[in-house]
Amino acid sequence: MRDRAWRLLARVKYHSILCGLCSTSVRKWERGVSAFLALVSTASVATWVIWTRLPGLWATIVLVAQIIQAIKPYVTFLGCEKNYTTMSFELDRVYLCLRNLWHDIASGRIEDEEARKALIRYAEKAMDIERVYPVADPPRHRRMELEACKMRNDALAADFGISQENGDGKGNTATPGAKSTGSRQEDVETT
Repeated sequence: MRDRAWRLLARVKYHSILCGLCSTSVRKWERGVSAFLALVSTASVATWVIWTRLPGLWATIVLVAQIIQAIKPYVTFLGCEKNYTTMSFELDRVYLCLRNLWHDIASGRIEDEEARKALIRYAEKAMDIERVYPVADPPRHRRMELEACKMRNDALAADFGISQENGDGKGNTATPGAKSTGSRQEDVETT
């Protein structure tokens, strides 16, 4: 039961951190696109100077701005920054509950059946969070996912007082006091 709780809390923490990283990435993209469009649209004085000296350059800048303006509504992750941030905070709340549950399981303060029901409840809560705050096409890439793994491992090490050797080097973390099996199974068994 303790291993199940550990896998779920590690997965929830990972997704919480990943949502935070996505929020930061989306915020940077939104600000960059908005700044570029604002610069192009308000550069009326500079337009005349650039147009008379470098008409090809200005035509290219205006064309790029128009293309960005046209496709902006179809770049689905723009405008989702608030959802990513909220998901990150909500998943962190679930993580804190799971952390307390894990300590209760490890110390024997909770029976297996009660722990199993709590795990199911927290797994459902994590799924509900993703359902309530829909985001499409997150700007994720391998580097962001690796950073989320490292940050998750650092957070687990700090929260549980474990060394980084408890992981298998592939982003998996072993339950404190247990040897890593190298398993990538992340789902909580509900039976």
